[in-house]
Amino acid sequence: MLKDVKSKKMQVTKYIPVSLKDAVECKLPILEEEIQNVIKLDAKACVNQIVSGENEIRYDGRVIFTALLGGASLKKCEMGVEFSYRHELQGVNLDSNVLGYINCENVRAQVINGIPVVSSTLQFIGEALVNEDFEYFSDAENLQLKKVQVENACVLEVIKKDFDLEDEFDLDYTVTEVLCHNQNVKVFEVNSTIGAVSISGEVELNYLCLNGEEKPVLDKRVIPFVFETDAKTAYPELLAESSLFVKDAQIKVFVDENKNKSTVSVIMKLNSVSQIIENQPVYYVEDAFSCDNYLTLDKTAINTYKSLGIKTIEKTVNHRLNIEFEKNTLLICPLFAKIEDIELVSNNDVYKINGVIQAGMLLSADGSYLVETSLIPFETSVEKDGCDLSIVDKTVCDLELIESGSQITANLTLRLRVKSTLFLNCNMVTAVDEGEMRVKSNSAISVFIPKKGDTLWDVCKSLGIDEQSVLKVNGDLTFPTSGEERIVIYKELK
Repeated sequence: MLKDVKSKKMQVTKYIPVSLKDAVECKLPILEEEIQNVIKLDAKACVNQIVSGENEIRYDGRVIFTALLGGASLKKCEMGVEFSYRHELQGVNLDSNVLGYINCENVRAQVINGIPVVSSTLQFIGEALVNEDFEYFSDAENLQLKKVQVENACVLEVIKKDFDLEDEFDLDYTVTEVLCHNQNVKVFEVNSTIGAVSISGEVELNYLCLNGEEKPVLDKRVIPFVFETDAKTAYPELLAESSLFVKDAQIKVFVDENKNKSTVSVIMKLNSVSQIIENQPVYYVEDAFSCDNYLTLDKTAINTYKSLGIKTIEKTVNHRLNIEFEKNTLLICPLFAKIEDIELVSNNDVYKINGVIQAGMLLSADGSYLVETSLIPFETSVEKDGCDLSIVDKTVCDLELIESGSQITANLTLRLRVKSTLFLNCNMVTAVDEGEMRVKSNSAISVFIPKKGDTLWDVCKSLGIDEQSVLKVNGDLTFPTSGEERIVIYKELK
């Protein structure tokens, strides 16, 4: 019977992948015949709330559809719709935190029973964090233990908070209407301080508006930010990870006709999700033996991981577009750029990141406005350094189009934030049972022939003796063994 058996507990954070698709639609406030004038459709979704239950999650939010209508003049219409979806997700519970982002795919407008309708597929991508307590064997009297140290990342706290970002600036021209806008969030630095998480970065705001002559103008504004959110477990030695996205953006214009200028007021609501992570050292028993009895060991494979933080990858992309304009076609301005597809592929010592960016531009032909899109492939790579990578967020910014004759070249910056994680598979001893007594030789001297590749631990376990008893008379041994050694064991006879 084993005596003085001890055990320990560790918290293991399991990540359950989440990938959900749902459909949403709403009526567009335009006439039936106007649907043929829609030259650009956009849908932006935000999640207001994610609630986890026993083996299910529910997420609620809102989608804003924006349609840009072309023809002889430009105008926009906008409509919002609320959504709420419930899905089964095995493994989550009431205490799980579900993190992720939502994309709008397959945005299209059509007429159904004489009513203009816009629809989209919502794709929610993320992960559910489930913390579990795991108990494992740590010690017992008169046992030889092989202990291993690893670091286990424990999520101490998840903080979700909304921030208001406001800005006001003057333009040296009049603006009659803002037709469309998009925002790119760049997170530069995330720090854990005493009782708080500090997040700094900037938002790149691009907006298309009509000036006093009813001509389209694309303008850009960079708005810096520094936010701080309370986190009761935070202190400087811990790791903080954060992601931000724009939940809502409102742009208002005030025109001073006497001075022929406008003042633009921007109010954004940004949603932040931060995690406080501690890489805790864990000492676990990988193997054990007794000098007196054979043992039966129960082992459990546990996946632990060490978080190495988030790093930023930026790549400048230059690509000649496969578009040739007619002589009567004018390029007005770039309109948007978004990642259409992205793939992270493990290849030897690097991760290859490749995908496609869709870029749109506003044109004028024969007195009518239209939108042309083009696909831009990209490829980059990042060294593994023995770690696994996952994409936290992705942004396309600084889009510009350069005309050269009838050719168009797109210049842009691809910005990715990737999380670096070191995964370890730990085969832990969770329980030990004592079995039959070892049969020992009565000889004063015995010779043991090890197997090729045996370690010192393997030899001691086979013989049922401690390391000192092996090394004190076999000082020239090297490990792992070749299989040709002769290990001499002396036994004191009573």
